[in-house]
Amino acid sequence: MINFDKELVFQSVDENTERSIVTYSESVMAVRVRFKQTTDSVTLHHHPEEQITHIVRGRFQFFEGEHSFLVQAGDTLRFEKNQPHGCIVLEPNSEVLDIFTPARKDFL
Repeated sequence: MINFDKELVFQSVDENTERSIVTYSESVMAVRVRFKQTTDSVTLHHHPEEQITHIVRGRFQFFEGEHSFLVQAGDTLRFEKNQPHGCIVLEPNSEVLDIFTPARKDFL
């Protein structure tokens, strides 16, 4: 299966965030997430899926529990299932590619 970039449809998550499910099966899901503006606060969240986040464009401050990491394009993070995490967007027009296993049914 191939998914062409020009065919991706992004849906609004909130006024600053939009996402597109690139591809998925029952066991894995790839999601592109774009952020229009910078943010100055974070709300940690968690979910039962393991997550890998690859920074496509921009800079972020990611939080995992009590730890904080400054990351930029090319960096990759992994979060265990149910691990509280979140981020602050440090540059406008930033983007990540999130991989979840298994697929997040709440995104469908």
